[in-house]
Amino acid sequence: MGLAISFVSTVSEKVWYHTCSSKGKNCHNTTLVDQSGCCKWYTEMTYLADIEEHLGVTISQTDEKLDIPVDEF
Repeated sequence: MGLAISFVSTVSEKVWYHTCSSKGKNCHNTTLVDQSGCCKWYTEMTYLADIEEHLGVTISQTDEKLDIPVDEF
C-alpha cells in the first residue's frame, strides 16, 4: 500500500510546451501552440477527471487540515 498526494489547481495554468527547434533553449515565445507558439493551457481538474474515469473511482480529497481520508482502493 502507498500514499500519493497531488496538488491539483482549480485554475488553468499557462505552461511551456516547446515546439521550437531549440527545444526551449533561449525561447521566449509565450504564444499558444495552436498559434505557432511554445505554450499551452494546462487544466489540472480536467486531467484529474480523466484519471478518475480511467480508474473508475473518485479520488479522495483532503481539507485544509490535511486529514487524509481512508478508502479501500
